[in-house]
This record gives sequence, structure tokens and C-alpha cells, in this order.
Amino acid sequence: MSDTQEALQGHVEHVVFANDETGFAVIRIRAEDGSTQTAAGLMGGVQKGDELRLFGEWAQHTTHGHQFTVTAARPLTPTTLQGIERYLAGPRVKGIGPTLAKRLVAAFGSETLEVLDSQSERLAEVPGIGKSRQKAIRATWDKSRADREALVYFQGAGFGPALSSRIIEAMGDSAVARVSANPYLLTQLVTGIGFTRADQLAQATGLAEDSADRVQAGIDHLLRTGVLEGHLCLPGEALLERAVDLLGVDRELIRAELKAMASKRKVVICGPDGSATSVALMFAHEAEEEASQQLQALTNAPDPHYENTRLTAPELPTQLSDEQRQAVLEILSRKVCVLTGGPGVGKTTVLRSVLSAWRNAGLVAKAACPTGRAAKRLEEVGGVEATTIHRLLRFDGHRNRFGHNAESPLRVDVVVIDEVSMMDLPLFVHLLRALPPTCRLLLVGDADQLPSVGPGNVLSDLIASGGVSVARLTRIYRQSEGSAIVSLAHEILSGEITQRQDDARSGVLFVECEDERQGADVVDEYVNKIIPGQLGFKDSGSVQILTPMHRGACGTKELNRRIARSRSRG
Repeated sequence: MSDTQEALQGHVEHVVFANDETGFAVIRIRAEDGSTQTAAGLMGGVQKGDELRLFGEWAQHTTHGHQFTVTAARPLTPTTLQGIERYLAGPRVKGIGPTLAKRLVAAFGSETLEVLDSQSERLAEVPGIGKSRQKAIRATWDKSRADREALVYFQGAGFGPALSSRIIEAMGDSAVARVSANPYLLTQLVTGIGFTRADQLAQATGLAEDSADRVQAGIDHLLRTGVLEGHLCLPGEALLERAVDLLGVDRELIRAELKAMASKRKVVICGPDGSATSVALMFAHEAEEEASQQLQALTNAPDPHYENTRLTAPELPTQLSDEQRQAVLEILSRKVCVLTGGPGVGKTTVLRSVLSAWRNAGLVAKAACPTGRAAKRLEEVGGVEATTIHRLLRFDGHRNRFGHNAESPLRVDVVVIDEVSMMDLPLFVHLLRALPPTCRLLLVGDADQLPSVGPGNVLSDLIASGGVSVARLTRIYRQSEGSAIVSLAHEILSGEITQRQDDARSGVLFVECEDERQGADVVDEYVNKIIPGQLGFKDSGSVQILTPMHRGACGTKELNRRIARSRSRG
């Protein structure tokens, strides 16, 4: 509690509003001075009848008037007879109710809670309570007491009310005992708690720095962080170095715990003689294995449409180039095929021809993309109805499952996925599960684009594997008149930049700078003055900057700060 905060203590008369997911609640609380006040803030799991000590500040709400804004809440054990009766009758202690609560307090007075805690045999002194009722009351009380003690424990450990309630819900009645024994279980069972938070709790409870639980949790944390960064596995030596930095323990201890995790099938160690050339979490390894098996099975399954879709070169549209014709023939002859190439090489032209051939053969084709924007773009330029992959597979966000899967496959002859470079491996696995064995699969994308945000580099790995047929386009066709942007993109990929246009009207302008600071000056000048002035923009809001780094004078953070400052100056 800071010096500027105040405290408000009392019992909850009414819960006006409560959001179980966020922990936010609005309550009416009867304070110690007898007044009834409104309090709002994070009070996860609050119930009518609870005794609370709230920390926060008084404020004047525009709609609800004078109220207490809660920054922290602590549950209290009631001490008055009225408070004890109110608590036992409330929803926190299920199965007692107002009538029995009144009888218990009348029989035991201020000792009521102590009787329930440790002298439950005395419940027989209350008329009408037999052995079976005693047992039920004791079970009800033990459960409510455990939840209450757990709330106090976790909030005392620095977790907020909402997060404390989620911990108890996820870990059950033994939450305190389990977390006390191994705080790192929190990182596995409770969303929103990472290694650093669990490690702080572990250190506070005296867990040894070199304990197996801590080292394994640190390794798991680093591998999961890698997954969030898009990596299905990490190089073994890099993982060891990061683990040493994170945990501050001996490298050999980390090696030993890594092997222990592998023996429990928590991770997979890849390398000759068990040496950690690379390390992956088990789910990531299994996803790669399944994708490979599903693709092989799809490729090898009979193709009932092969004869109907065979075409010869003379049957293809005359506007196609030789390279494009070869790509169309390759795709039409394969169950699974990849169509790849850089910008402007005619992937969409080939796709139109392929879709036309499939339609003429009476095949049912569906097209999808990883994002809604990409799907809309495919519809505009490809002349085909498209949707997102999630919508194609009927993803249910509430139940976190796909409606189309191995048990309920898609009813389709052909599936086309565009912008495959944006698709991560887990989504690709779900797609493969939903394809019937007779289905054809065409994957379209530019392998030189940045990989997906999620884990895996599906398109590039498929091409590099040699396990699927690849139709590659290289000749550039699409380029705005007078623009050198597409050509420059291909030159950058090849590492041979021959065009250095000095005229900005071509779409390309090179400005040489001596260092990052000068580079930042040039970007600022162009974004806020030169480009808006030449192109007639009212401001720099229509200009987008691409930079390959986050830090430094030419990194995203510094450029955003600098350009925003220049913009504010007008």
C-alpha cells in the first residue's frame, strides 16, 4: 500500500457486476463505520458476504458518483457473530445456508469457525445434525476454507485477485501444496504466468537455485519463447548458453536436466549419439512428424481425377509463356504441388489457368489464405472465391477446435492455399488432417518472403525437402510502367543489384549515408517533407517505413519516436 492509498474494510452486501475472466468487479460494501460504499476494481472471485480489506483511492465517477477505486483486495476471516453468520450463509460456503448458519452461531457463538475447523464432532450438539450431516458440513467447510486460504496465500505472494482465482481453478484443492513444492508448475498450468514470475516465488520460498524443477522449467521457458519467436527448435549450444545466462548454473547440470527431460518425453534431442545439435519441445517435434506423414499419405493415395485433368501444351491458353505452361502442366499432373516465385512472375496467371482446368473437369475446388486480407486480394486478382484457412476448417474459438478434421473431412476435390509463407506449422497440420485422401492440394507462395509469425517455415521447408513437386516461376511480367521496384526486389534476392535509379519517379531512389545517424536524418526528411511534398500527401501518415531492425538509430523504436516528434512540430 503506497502513501497515497487508503484502506476500506467491511463485508460485501451486493455484487453489482463481476467479470470472471478479468477479475473486475463492482460491489456494494458495508464499511466498519456502518456506511454503504461502492467499490470497483480487480477483486477476482468476490462473493456476497465476503469480509474484505480493500486498498485504493476515492474517486468521483462521471456516472456512478463517489466510489472507491480498488488496486488490491485481501480476504479476511469474519470475527463478529453477525459476520460469521453472514459468511456461513453466503455463496462462499456452499451447502449451509441462512437457517443452518443461524443455528450454528446460536450454538457455538464466536467459537463457530473453530468448531468447524477442528472440533466437527461437536456439531452433534446441534439438534437435527446427525453423522451424515456432520460429514457433509465438514466437507463443505474444508473446501471453502482451502479456497480462502489459497486466495490469501497467492495474493500474499503478489498475485492479483483474478490471477489467484485462476490459479486455484486450474490447480484444484491442492493448489497451495503443489505450488509450494514446485512453483514452476504455474508456468505450465496457468496462462499468464511466465518463468520470471514463478522464479521469483520459488526464490522467495527458498527453492535451491540448482534444483531440477528450476533448471527444467528454465529450459522449457526458453524453448517456448523460441516457439513464440517462430522457431520449432533451438540449436543445442545456443540453448545451453541462454540457459546458463538465465539460470546462472553450471552448463553440465543443464545438459543433465535436458537429458532427463528427454527421457520423460518433454523434449526431443536431435543429434548424433544423443548430442544436442538441436532441441525441440515434444509437441513441436510431433507436429513436424505428423505433417510429413500426412503429406506422404496424401501424395501416395489414389487420384481419381488424374485422367480428367490431364492437358497437353496445345490445350493451354495461348497467352501463357513456356515457363507458365510447364507450371500448369506440372500442377495438373500432381496430387500435391507447390507453385512458387517472386513478385510479378505470373503466379496468379498460372493459378487462373489451373482453376479453369479443374472447373472444366467438374472438380470442386476451395481456395483459402492465412489472413482475411490475403483472401480478399486473391478474390480480386485471381477471380476465385476465397476465405481464411480458419473459416475453411470451421474453427470454433470458444472450444478451440476445428470443425473439419480427420473425423469430419472437407467435401472437396481440390484445395488451393495462397500466401503459404504466412502459414505456420500447427495450422498446416490442421489443414492436412481435414483433407480427404482423394483431394488435391496446391500451395502457392513466395519462398523468399519472411516466414510466418507462428512456429515453422512451412513453404521453404517443403521446397527444400524435395518431398513434393515444385513449379517455380522466375521470369518477371508484372511491373508498373516506369517502375523498377519489382526488378530491384529480384536483384536484391540474387545479390546482384545492377540498377541504381537516380530518378524517384521510377519508384527507386538510392541515398548513400555514412552512418546510422545520417540514415535516420535522411528517413526523417523524406517521410515528413520530401515524399508528402512530391506526391501531394497532406501529411506523412500515408508513408510506411520498412527497416530490418528494432534497435539503433535506424531501428523501429527510434525511427517511430523521431518521426512522431517531427510530425508534432508540423
